[in-house]
Amino acid sequence: MANGFPWLGDNGPMATRASWSSGPSWDDPDLTTLAAQLRLAHVRIAPMPADSRRRLHRHLLAITDLAKRDHELAARRLTSFLADLEAGVDPGA
Repeated sequence: MANGFPWLGDNGPMATRASWSSGPSWDDPDLTTLAAQLRLAHVRIAPMPADSRRRLHRHLLAITDLAKRDHELAARRLTSFLADLEAGVDPGA
């Protein structure tokens, strides 16, 4: 297939790399912002040592799971997680 993803076909939802890298978006801007912040959090913890990274990934997975039920509370927890991460405080401790 022309897009490099044979399972999607030529007109699949991720037909170009540009649409893949821009990430999903929803009609609700709060959900789009939450998804972008979750991606940012994963990028920020990726270069950390393996033990810390595993623990923080579990923390982010809990926030992601919460977002399925209460996206506003998940957004508040993620904002707190990112603020702690930037301040050098261990968010998972």
